[in-house]
Amino acid sequence: MSFTPVTLTPTAGFCVKSTTLEHGLLPPPAPTPSPNASTSPKPIGTSPGGLLEPAPQPIPVAKGMKVFVNICYDKNVPPPPDAPEEVIQRAMKGTDETDDKDAEDEWYVPVVVSEPRTDKDKAGKMSLVVDCVYHSEVRKRTLRDPEFKVFLVELGLQRIEAQTGLTLSRHIGTPNIASKGTLQQRTVRIPTALLLKNAQNTTGAKEETAAERAVLGMARDSTTRPTVEALDAVVSGAKSDKGNAKEKQLETSATEKKAEPLPSQTKPKGPAASRPLIEEIEPSKPKSILKPSATTPLVPASQMFETFHLTEKQKQKENEFLVPLDVSWNWQKLEDSRIKVTIHIPDLTASSITSGDTFLDVEPRRIIVTHSSKTIDIDRTLSDAQLVLKIQERARMKASIISKANLANFASPPANPREAEERKERIMAESDKEVARMLDLKRQREFDVDGAKAEWNIIDSILTITL
Repeated sequence: MSFTPVTLTPTAGFCVKSTTLEHGLLPPPAPTPSPNASTSPKPIGTSPGGLLEPAPQPIPVAKGMKVFVNICYDKNVPPPPDAPEEVIQRAMKGTDETDDKDAEDEWYVPVVVSEPRTDKDKAGKMSLVVDCVYHSEVRKRTLRDPEFKVFLVELGLQRIEAQTGLTLSRHIGTPNIASKGTLQQRTVRIPTALLLKNAQNTTGAKEETAAERAVLGMARDSTTRPTVEALDAVVSGAKSDKGNAKEKQLETSATEKKAEPLPSQTKPKGPAASRPLIEEIEPSKPKSILKPSATTPLVPASQMFETFHLTEKQKQKENEFLVPLDVSWNWQKLEDSRIKVTIHIPDLTASSITSGDTFLDVEPRRIIVTHSSKTIDIDRTLSDAQLVLKIQERARMKASIISKANLANFASPPANPREAEERKERIMAESDKEVARMLDLKRQREFDVDGAKAEWNIIDSILTITL
């Protein structure tokens, strides 16, 4: 397999700011050789003057540390393939359902992700900076399509998480700067076949880049399919199959955590197809169904405020959310590839089910539960931007209500403003987890409508749907 070294000199686009949701530890940064450094070998750990230098140390990452993401551009990054607008829209919304045999025809956006580097924010606190470099042509669409701009940001965050193992908040800030710090020049090794494909597509249409010119003479020697590795950065072909990154990825020499492959699109056959859509669990036979997923922990019911006093305006606004303020939900993938969705409905009773006040509707990419005057709508057909907006607006309303202590049956009102602020922070943190859960669920296979099974646990006020 042949590779072509490509030097990138990124041009700033815009900068977004996130925060880490958990503690972490990044590997030591790779040493950056000086352009004027001597090429003669010298002992490891020594400076040019022969003095001992401390070895690079791992970078500790505290929970809540700011992460600045520079969205930037370079013409030497492979561009996304040409595709009809409807294909691009499906990819952005995470609804691309191309079969595996047509995987190479699916739409993706290559991106180079740099190693995180440390910097300081305005307050002088330590922060991380990462560059996400896209092809220069991508910039034009971000200026006229806000949804595409959000898509690039989400794509960059996902690739940073996959490369570093960190979990980043989706509460995004937009500093009034083009980039945080100076954009770093870097050299990456891109598969010759990947560059050759782009060079052949653009020959005669416009001037080739230096990287393309370098590989045009290697056409006869490049017979392998492209995979990617890097010197100091990661290139991922962000394939929007279910909105996730399809990996034509440059791997660093350090250990990198790779995203798990997407589940298959096949539906289970056999007995599952004959199961009734809804089955009720008798109160005398409760089942242990609260087994939180290792990657998406269930929000504890004790941390949820179940009864709210809402104004009429707030009630109207609540109807626009995915789930009401007092409802929590989670999902996990079972060992047999089925998906289990767990919904906690505080006022769920046997009479509400038998009286016909509660309905469940399952669609291939949507779950709708109507309970009294509430509607729980887990809608995977919405775009990433719409989902994030709805979840964050819900969290802000909930936090606002708590800050005003406008809660009914609130057993322990805040003793001081700091306690109230901490409760608000917990709610906003839970919304970050809900965003991650929802975006992850969106990228899974379609629900098995014919094999769906619903279990109503009246004692714990839990609805479990297995699809």
